[in-house]
Amino acid sequence: MFPVITLLGKDIGSDVIFTLIGIVALLTVWFLLGKNRGFTLKNMGYAALFVIIGAILGSRISYALINYRATLSILGGLSGLKLRAFIKTAFSIFGGAVYFGGFLGALLALRIYTARFSKNTRKTAFDIFGVSVPLFHSFCKIGCFLKGCCYGITTKYGIVFNSSDLPDGVAGVKRLPIALIEAYFSLLLFLLLLKFFNSKKFVGRINYVYIFWASILSFGSEFLRGDITGTKLFGLSYTQILSGVLFVIAFFFFLFHIGYSFKETFRKPECSAPPKNIFKTIFLFLVTFGIYGIVVMTSVSKDVNRLVTPNDNKRTMNYCLLFFLVGWLTLGIGYIIWYYRLTKRIANELTRRNIDYLFTKDDFWLWNVLGIMVLIGPIIYLHKLFTAINLINDD
Repeated sequence: MFPVITLLGKDIGSDVIFTLIGIVALLTVWFLLGKNRGFTLKNMGYAALFVIIGAILGSRISYALINYRATLSILGGLSGLKLRAFIKTAFSIFGGAVYFGGFLGALLALRIYTARFSKNTRKTAFDIFGVSVPLFHSFCKIGCFLKGCCYGITTKYGIVFNSSDLPDGVAGVKRLPIALIEAYFSLLLFLLLLKFFNSKKFVGRINYVYIFWASILSFGSEFLRGDITGTKLFGLSYTQILSGVLFVIAFFFFLFHIGYSFKETFRKPECSAPPKNIFKTIFLFLVTFGIYGIVVMTSVSKDVNRLVTPNDNKRTMNYCLLFFLVGWLTLGIGYIIWYYRLTKRIANELTRRNIDYLFTKDDFWLWNVLGIMVLIGPIIYLHKLFTAINLINDD
């Protein structure tokens, strides 16, 4: 690895160099997107200054809070210290940095600066910030890899870290280059957010998209780091706990406040909904650990209300409300009633439209209830449900 890079005869930490490169990259994207959206150089400059100060303060303060035991111990011995000793002690308290803490601090600082902006202008400023951050994070992780501070777990095939500054037992062992993996996915996230930024459907929502995916990346990568030795709670690091909290916030925002899914950004405008596919649903259900199942069934409930309600003057409960509240409050009975009524409404609509496809309430009892005993039953039910919805939608 290259923990130190010599520039102009001086040794500089590789993490410092790539952090500075990341800041330059962030500011470049910041000013280019801002100019494209009609912001003045002065406004973007002041906003950038607020963001940098907020990120520094947020990352340092969150570090002190996460390491609260050490912080309290140090604070207990502050009395009687001279100025130089006091400053040295303060640096030891706030000497580290927490990434998500810096991100939240930057958001707060940007909110303070843009308080005088109009609502739409403020949303755009936040979107520009959300697009820029993962690019900055990608460069920072490259610096971490070169320095060797973020080494991964031991693997059969990996990279050997040989820095003399590494803890005992780390150097000379093949390890997973977790920092490079995070850098790669952060770069992909930047490209994804840039795509969303150019879509009117995601105005004011870019930061929620970023938090959603970045928290998943952060939570998962913590299991693969190999260098976590600090205090844990319920077997999770404080970074994972914070990531989990942020994920839940972003997830609920999408469920209850956003009417579009990610795929709609790439879909051409059309009146009909995209067809439901059982194989795609099963695959994405497994990949997203069940999250896509919630998304697709929420889409089904909306499609039924859009297509069937004008004819029977009824409404099906939004699946999100069922999944997160009604289902468990009724000890599962709510699920049975919801699916039964959904099936009955769709069956009646097929009959009303004279669509030649057999899908009745008996399919619900046969496949979705009794079919559980043979495991594949609910999958057959979903296939028939999706086919019925697609036929109605096509009609």
